[in-house]
Amino acid sequence: MIREEGNISEIRKALVFMIDAHEGAYRKFSGLEYAHHPIEVAKIIRTHKKSKNKKEIIIAALLHDTVEDVDEVTIEMIRELFGNMVASMVDELTSDPVLIKKLGKSIYLLNKMVNMTSYSLGIKLADRLHNCSDLENGTEKFRTNYVSETRFILNGLTEREDLTKTHTTLIKKIDNKISVFE
Repeated sequence: MIREEGNISEIRKALVFMIDAHEGAYRKFSGLEYAHHPIEVAKIIRTHKKSKNKKEIIIAALLHDTVEDVDEVTIEMIRELFGNMVASMVDELTSDPVLIKKLGKSIYLLNKMVNMTSYSLGIKLADRLHNCSDLENGTEKFRTNYVSETRFILNGLTEREDLTKTHTTLIKKIDNKISVFE
């Protein structure tokens, strides 16, 4: 699953790791290789986020779904390969299927996002923004559910007092994408 690489940048190392981990997986509605999604999330972060920790945030964006989607990948593995900061963000971004079932997905996601650290919230918003690109390709049921869930989350995030410029910019972009389908 993991290729041995020589001296490559940490971002390239994360990219190769993520691509290898998701090998053979495809996005449900677009049909694109799954790796396309984390790459796009990382591009959104690269474009909108200013931080002294930008490299680590981009790496976490590339890896944000890896633990959740790939049984062989663990937070401990991410920590060993990419450090504590990246592992902490990926851990925070990894959904808990037991809690989703218990609370319902919308409530679970809102609670999670209201309590996330700023960096992780930025990645989660970039993830949601990119997921909105599947709305036009998805079924009517998917579209209705995703737009409703997203609106619920956006409305709930207004209670967060520490939203940054990055957060508000991404929230506006998400709002623009989903309003077309409301």
